[in-house]
Amino acid sequence: MARADLLIDIVRAGAEGNQELFRRALEALITEERSKQHQVLADRLAAHLQLNGHNRSAAPITTVSLNVAACFPHLLRPQP
Repeated sequence: MARADLLIDIVRAGAEGNQELFRRALEALITEERSKQHQVLADRLAAHLQLNGHNRSAAPITTVSLNVAACFPHLLRPQP
């Protein structure tokens, strides 16, 4: 199971359109999954960072941002 903090960072990054946080959190998740020998999952996640040999982090994630914010508003509230 992936670390909750990484999943929340990925969701938050998508909701806020923060491409740098999205890339860093996804890379950390990939590293964690590889350390658990979950190669297929890690490879599938890594494929989202690559497109024809180019880093996809420059691609806009605004559509994802809208969908994530609508589906998970409780994750975006500041923690007490």
